[in-house]
Amino acid sequence: MNPPSMRITFEVVLEGSEPSILAFDGGGREFTLIAGRGARVDIQVNDLSVAERHAQFTWMRIGSEFHMLVEDLHSGLDTFVNGHVVDSTFLENGDKITLGNAWLVFRLTAPDPGLGMVVARRG
Repeated sequence: MNPPSMRITFEVVLEGSEPSILAFDGGGREFTLIAGRGARVDIQVNDLSVAERHAQFTWMRIGSEFHMLVEDLHSGLDTFVNGHVVDSTFLENGDKITLGNAWLVFRLTAPDPGLGMVVARRG
């Protein structure tokens, strides 16, 4: 069960770089995040193997639960989930999304009051 207030995190890893953690509060509302290397994206991955707008993540309500949908943005570069090319699919906790030479690990955890958006580096 995915209540609306789940904490959503993406661990962003680019080979040879320190991983970063992006966290979002589900907050009972639907929202969309764009991943890519462009300047106007929500999840920025600075690598030429990643398209400027590579994939879209949508936190959406289905019935009483929320789910994360990932969609390839047809940039000519593929989006993979757990090693399989996808056009679109719902994510499960712990899924690995690969964009070029980078990957993101999707996690759902218990709510964190007042989280908003946090960008942190693990060190």
